[in-house]
Amino acid sequence: MYTLKYAIDVDKACKKFPTRDKKAIVDSLEKLKKNPRSDGSIKLSGNREAYRVRVGDYRIIYRISDKELLVLIIDIENRASVYKKR
Repeated sequence: MYTLKYAIDVDKACKKFPTRDKKAIVDSLEKLKKNPRSDGSIKLSGNREAYRVRVGDYRIIYRISDKELLVLIIDIENRASVYKKR
């Protein structure tokens, strides 16, 4: 099982999301612990190490370190704005 590490303040990021979406995001984060390369996971083009998973209108951007069994959560944002930061 992988360990989650956060490069962002998840509580602060999720405050602006509706309650039903927060639950779905938390569920997705738990699934990433078990399998960070699940069927819904897509490797981002132009970035060898970053992946994204879709959760409704939101995207979770993360990196995987197989040596350390670590998933680094880089960002959780609405799909319209998450890629503009990259």
